[in-house]
Amino acid sequence: MPGARSARCCVGAAGEGARAACLQVVAANTPARALYRALGFERELYRYHYRVGPEPG
Repeated sequence: MPGARSARCCVGAAGEGARAACLQVVAANTPARALYRALGFERELYRYHYRVGPEPG
């Protein structure tokens, strides 16, 4: 589970003295956002919008 792996990394880094971290999560990934929110990630720093062309036919 990539989200759980990232969470363990953040918790480990905090134990080593890290005071801040940034994550990039797809807005529709509700479980990951809930996990990170539970770990104390509160602010949304940036929101990206990717323009995608039509699917090849």
